[in-house]
Amino acid sequence: MGDSHNEMSGWVDGTLVQARDIRDVHFHNAMLRAELPGGAVVGRETELRRIVSLVDRSRRGLVVTGPVGGGVDSLVSTAARELCRAGRFPGGMLEVEFHGHPRLRAASTRDGTAAAALRAALVALGAAEADVPDDPSALVAEYRALLADHEAVLVVLRRVGAREEVLRFQEAGGEHKLLVGSHVPVDAGDPMPSMEVAPLPVAECVGLLETLVERGCLGDVRVAGDLETAGRLVDLAGRLPLAVAQLAGALTADPEMTLDTLARRLETLRADATPAEPEPLRTVWDVVAEELPTAEADVLRAMALADRPVFDAEAVHAAAAVSLTAAEDALHGLARRHLIHGHLEGSKRVIGRHRMHSVVRHHAAQHGGSGPAPTTPAATTRAPCVTAVHTYTVQPGDTLSRIGARFRVDWPQIALRNRIANPDLIYPGEVFVLR
Repeated sequence: MGDSHNEMSGWVDGTLVQARDIRDVHFHNAMLRAELPGGAVVGRETELRRIVSLVDRSRRGLVVTGPVGGGVDSLVSTAARELCRAGRFPGGMLEVEFHGHPRLRAASTRDGTAAAALRAALVALGAAEADVPDDPSALVAEYRALLADHEAVLVVLRRVGAREEVLRFQEAGGEHKLLVGSHVPVDAGDPMPSMEVAPLPVAECVGLLETLVERGCLGDVRVAGDLETAGRLVDLAGRLPLAVAQLAGALTADPEMTLDTLARRLETLRADATPAEPEPLRTVWDVVAEELPTAEADVLRAMALADRPVFDAEAVHAAAAVSLTAAEDALHGLARRHLIHGHLEGSKRVIGRHRMHSVVRHHAAQHGGSGPAPTTPAATTRAPCVTAVHTYTVQPGDTLSRIGARFRVDWPQIALRNRIANPDLIYPGEVFVLR
């Protein structure tokens, strides 16, 4: 009889069927892996196809707008990756994200935010941080010069809050294009077409709610057993995917809560809301915040007030002054409630590192936790944090060394940055962070 010895080690995403010797196995937690586990673009397939088509046909690119929590970020990111996988942009994708609620950015910070975004983009494209100029005209000139060395690049601007944050990126010229996602109308100038994303249909929202609740509590039939109330619930949530996900988190956290109880609480809060706070996300937030354990509420608020986009347990430990174990428990609980989600590096979701949506950050900073609320929203007193990454989607025939030579990056750095275990095994469609 042959050797029947087998071992299992590494990362597992799915079911472990059989292994005699299990060594250092790390299981992915489904609730930590995605902002909206029901699908990044659930119910948005038509809009996704339209974005891809419009970017293809436009000379300069496209601006996509929609309500906060309506899925604009997911749509823009997914469309960008599809375009790059299809080989439309052989120079890769430069993704710039503005961290901060766009509605709360003071006019005085907009120029500063735009300049910070351009500086972050230059560093992501390979410029030495110490050599990046301060003068706006010099920044634009350096940006044009760096992109001139690249084949067509798709420049993706996410969570844009003002026209100023787009205009300088339009100076790229050549075959490069812009794909902009914003929660506020942005006049990016001619000839940049725009497209507005509407809230999801009720049926799609109910399907998302059912999927998330069932995934959080296996076998849960509360949604399937009361579709009429589920429809009422998602209407109260504005038919926004982010709000629906947070309501699913509340139901998952309390298996005894009925849909009618949750809907009545939303109706009461909405009736009491002031005209200045009409958005459904705020009403949903108030319901969710009431149910948050004190430790999780304090951790979420500490994350919201800290000046960084991504957190792991060590960062939470420092920001919230809690033990590492308490930090890990809080992160896990917040992820199950869909208040934070896993961080993506290239095509790989990094377990243990989390980020939050800009509106969740704002609500948690202003109306969460047990500490005193700041008198002024943090986003209005300084320009929001900006990050930028330059990524490349692997095409058939690519090797790591060829990719490195093409973009002037040592291939071992690409392997290390993207946690590539075997540099000889890369596959078309994989997305690598270059810088």
